[in-house]
Amino acid sequence: MKKCKKNLTTFAITILSVCCNSITFANLQKNSAEYKKAILKNSRLKIAIIGSSVANGGGTKDGNGWANMLGKILKQRNWEYVNKSINGNNTRDVLSRLDTDLFPEKPDVAIIGLSLGNEGIRNGPGAYFMFRRNIKKIIQLLRKHGIVPMVTNCYPHKKYNAVNYAYVKKFNEELDRWPVISFDFMGSIDDGTGKWIEGYSTDDAHPNNKGHKEMLLSIPPRVFDNYMEGCLSSINPVNTWFNFEAKQKNKPAMKFVPRYFMGSFSFAFDVKFSQIPSPNSIIAAVNENKIKVSPNNTLIYVSDKNVQIDSNIKIETNKLYHIALTHRKALKKTTLYVNDNSVSTNGGKIKPKIFTLGGGVDGNGCKSQFRNITVYRSSKRADQIKRLFNGIIGYSSLTIFSPLNDGVIEAGLEANNLAPDECRFVFLQN
Repeated sequence: MKKCKKNLTTFAITILSVCCNSITFANLQKNSAEYKKAILKNSRLKIAIIGSSVANGGGTKDGNGWANMLGKILKQRNWEYVNKSINGNNTRDVLSRLDTDLFPEKPDVAIIGLSLGNEGIRNGPGAYFMFRRNIKKIIQLLRKHGIVPMVTNCYPHKKYNAVNYAYVKKFNEELDRWPVISFDFMGSIDDGTGKWIEGYSTDDAHPNNKGHKEMLLSIPPRVFDNYMEGCLSSINPVNTWFNFEAKQKNKPAMKFVPRYFMGSFSFAFDVKFSQIPSPNSIIAAVNENKIKVSPNNTLIYVSDKNVQIDSNIKIETNKLYHIALTHRKALKKTTLYVNDNSVSTNGGKIKPKIFTLGGGVDGNGCKSQFRNITVYRSSKRADQIKRLFNGIIGYSSLTIFSPLNDGVIEAGLEANNLAPDECRFVFLQN
């Protein structure tokens, strides 16, 4: 572990932090020393976008879609940006023009931005199998040409029915575990039925400017600084615990301060208690939005506006609790998950500035144990949270996975993060 250090990079557009996947991050950097040396010498790396109309800015008034906004950010960091997206393209179209449109550009990284809508999913399930097969083939061809592949997951469409939506979720679930960097667009802009959130689309198939911005927020730009390649290794939860005893009022055990603006998010962890916590003990928080212990000894969520939702799950000693807090910014929807139970509120937007764990105390405190912290830059659905609780850690838009099996715990030290991000939770108490 290491002491916290200040980030020296700033952006005109404030966004994000990082994503992705791997327990062997050091082995996945593309010749890290050489990469950093190239940056110092002002050598330019190139990123290409290849996809369809949404990747081409479709639905915006000015063409300034998620890809163009990302390009502007990366240009500030000396990347060259090129967009080879064509309206109406599907996987077959992209495969047919890789040799003519993409490979001559010789990009270092390419983001694949396609959808099941253009593939024809509304005409039958055959489109799903073709899409899945061809996306894998595109990834393989990119790697064969020395290009780092990244993939956006499938996004909404106003005319998706329940069957279409099931296939979209099915593909996104598979992509979430593929050994490739991916971005969870659905987790920021899905209304819960596979359609665009009201007010965030221009037509059936395209997000408007606001929708594109929400999608952008699920892309962590720091992944491009880390510049990964190759296959990503699995991240697996651990069975060891970090022991914490609240000793000071309002002094948490750990904190994470995002370096860049976050929109939708998911924050999850395992906890158990060696003694029954006092009422009002804080378990975790995002800003002043707290997961606490109620006077009835249940786990509750209390927003910064004092909107309260009760899980009705009573705390018992030495029992494992899976807890997650998700927030979909465009819906203003916050959901608390405790094991298989979930409760939601539309209590306003949360702009995450600090995540804390181990709370400190409003009451007399508690002795608790934590492990397996995850933070995503997207709002995960109930089925995704259930998989997470079952030990299946998805990769799309993952910015932190800290198992909390650190050998040394000391105030000021950073907890290990197995997602390839420079962001870390910081221990605040020994």
